[in-house]
Amino acid sequence: MFAGPMLEGPPSRADDWTWIIHSSEEARNAIDRLVELRVDSIKVHDGLERESYLAIAAASKERGISFVGHVPSSMTPVEASDLGQKSIEHLEFVPKSCHALFESVAGGAPRPLPTGCDPQSLGELLHRLAHNGTWLDPTIQSFRYWAPTQWNAIFSGFREMVPSIRQNHISILAGTDSSTVLEEKGDPPGTGLHDELALLVDAGFTPSEALRAATLNPALFLGLSDSLGTIEAGKIANLVLLDADPLQDIRSTQRITAVISEGRYLDRQMLDRMVLESGRKCPENTTH
Repeated sequence: MFAGPMLEGPPSRADDWTWIIHSSEEARNAIDRLVELRVDSIKVHDGLERESYLAIAAASKERGISFVGHVPSSMTPVEASDLGQKSIEHLEFVPKSCHALFESVAGGAPRPLPTGCDPQSLGELLHRLAHNGTWLDPTIQSFRYWAPTQWNAIFSGFREMVPSIRQNHISILAGTDSSTVLEEKGDPPGTGLHDELALLVDAGFTPSEALRAATLNPALFLGLSDSLGTIEAGKIANLVLLDADPLQDIRSTQRITAVISEGRYLDRQMLDRMVLESGRKCPENTTH
């Protein structure tokens, strides 16, 4: 499943992965081109002017394609949700004015709450997202690499919101934000998902909810639940076999005995050989 190049606004620069949108006309043309490229969704990113974002939302709806991603500063999370943005990545579902909630305060003093950032206001925001069917993809583990000095405050702020997320029954995806940039920062591909599941549970989700965020929920989100997401006769045999129950300890997802990939059985010996041949180094005290 591909989203194609990200749609950003200035002052970002265009590259192989980014198209810079300067106007509503450019926005509509970009959607037409991406649909011709047969992408599965449109990814919006930072810097988009309000008129450009509104044009992207309208053109996506006209062409029958979903749009996902960040919430640019020209929009609020509620506005993005109301306009039909299917998912909001990272912690972009929190208004930019409230990002102080994720910042450390010297001396451990209570964090001052900007207007509209109190628990009641954030609860009302999450209720609106739930009503609109907006999905959240926190990628919480990635912040250990993007913002290591703020990590404790970021995780604490996220954990405070989890009860409201669960109470409003917002659908969660277990994303990683995996990239070559994160790999260079010390986050090898593959381990991030296990970390994300563990952190979701540490933040207040149940192991079952975390597992669904990595299995059934993505299948539902991508429209693939007829063939993926659950173990049923007739579905594609993509399975991970563990030697311990992840419902008792979510970290048991790392105790992998074998993998079945589209019906092909890969035992522990084969998995170890594949990791060795890839040249990747696995974290200590974990399986690969």
